Amino acid sequence: MAESGEPPYDVGYAKPPSRTRFKPGQSGNPRGRPRGAKNFVTAIEGELRARVTVTENGRRKRVTKREVIAKRLVNCAAEGDLRAIPLLLNEARGFENLPVGGIAIGVFGGPQDQEVMAGIVQRIRCCGHPTSRPEPVPDPTSGPEARRSGCTEVTLSPSDFALILRHDFLSFAHRAFVELNLQTPLSIAPHLEVIASKLEACRHGTITRLVINLPPRQLKSHLASIAFPAWWLGYNPAGHIICASYGQELAEKMARDCRRLMGSPWYKALFPVRLADRQAVHDFATTEQGTRMATSVADRTRRRSDHHRRPAKAGRGVIRFQTQSGQ
Repeated sequence: MAESGEPPYDVGYAKPPSRTRFKPGQSGNPRGRPRGAKNFVTAIEGELRARVTVTENGRRKRVTKREVIAKRLVNCAAEGDLRAIPLLLNEARGFENLPVGGIAIGVFGGPQDQEVMAGIVQRIRCCGHPTSRPEPVPDPTSGPEARRSGCTEVTLSPSDFALILRHDFLSFAHRAFVELNLQTPLSIAPHLEVIASKLEACRHGTITRLVINLPPRQLKSHLASIAFPAWWLGYNPAGHIICASYGQELAEKMARDCRRLMGSPWYKALFPVRLADRQAVHDFATTEQGTRMATSVADRTRRRSDHHRRPAKAGRGVIRFQTQSGQ
């Protein structure tokens, strides 16, 4: 019904009273936005760029609030915070250029992957207690026992799993072990975590000479001569590696295992590197001219070209690490 003194008109949705409507040519906010006013996104960006003083390793320095948040998130995830881990994985997936997603759903998810995922989740739960490794139970994230203990369920999507395999060498080595030993379960012992962390430091260049001294059958050869060359070539497809053993037969066996890893579907989903057509038993190459050479102590590696004997002269980085004979 029309107001007093106004002709009748329809009132309803999108039809406000005529006297409260904007007049043609008249702005609803004549003064406009105040000068210097910022929208919410601009205000957030400005705060993230602001610098604060923090103390790290006993030294005071100025960093941005963005860096403070990133360090805090990474540290909480490394300490096993079950809420920080998914946040970190989601953020990493945003800038990580991985051939995953639809491919990961089809490649990852088999029984071998489930075994490795269970090992990763177990390590996350034991992160705060490195010396205490409880035996795995059928389903620790459900039932009254989980509710009483406050256990939080941890799940990994295929893309999360692929991201962990690419960046965490111990998880990659675990998946490689399952690929090569289908009937043998692997229990992650503390010494494997130490070796994996040192080999990661080799890839980053903080360690250039490494000696692994352990009794036989401790997975030294699997980590250093099989899994690590495949992982390293994934990041350096044009690099060159020489893996020497006490016997040529063992050296060729480890070369075949490494080549099998690099030809597996899950490895191809993690790294873009591909093997070249030239495939010798003791030596194989990538499509970007990277190589892995298997030799023994008695073999003459000096027959190789100067490019392999003097990697520094050829402009290549070299990593030297030595293990005792045997697994």
